[in-house]
Amino acid sequence: MTLDHLLDVTRTTMQNAKYCILATQGDTRINARVLQPFDPQSDWTIFFGTRSDSRKVVDIQQNPNTTLLYYDHDDIGYVSLQGTAKIVDDPVMRQQYWNANWRIYFPKGPDEDYTLIQFVPDRLEVLSFGHGVTPEPYGLKPAVLIRNQGDWQIASPDSK
Repeated sequence: MTLDHLLDVTRTTMQNAKYCILATQGDTRINARVLQPFDPQSDWTIFFGTRSDSRKVVDIQQNPNTTLLYYDHDDIGYVSLQGTAKIVDDPVMRQQYWNANWRIYFPKGPDEDYTLIQFVPDRLEVLSFGHGVTPEPYGLKPAVLIRNQGDWQIASPDSK
């Protein structure tokens, strides 16, 4: 399996999943919730919209280490990304990363009570039966990629 193939399968799985789970560290436990992310950027940065007063914003401000999990039911695959998140409260970016279908949650649109989470991964795991990404032993451990100085490298599944 080549690095390019693994990155292509990762991006495809993320786009097919449509939703993901964001896990953050709260005061006493891990908090997880389903979000609708924007597609990953070419550098793998991922943006989400959320309420400015949400628990996830507080969690990220206290501890930026987060995990995203995407599951693609059709291809029987998943991508788990670990990295750091930060809150971005830039008016231009709020307009750029806005989904008109969210007006039900944000009646005043992206100008009020709406902020962005910017997530930058430094480790990802991918497993996809539909795309043949099932490292030995068959399907029991994912392929792992680690970002080193901006470039992705294939790593051992046991890499931390």
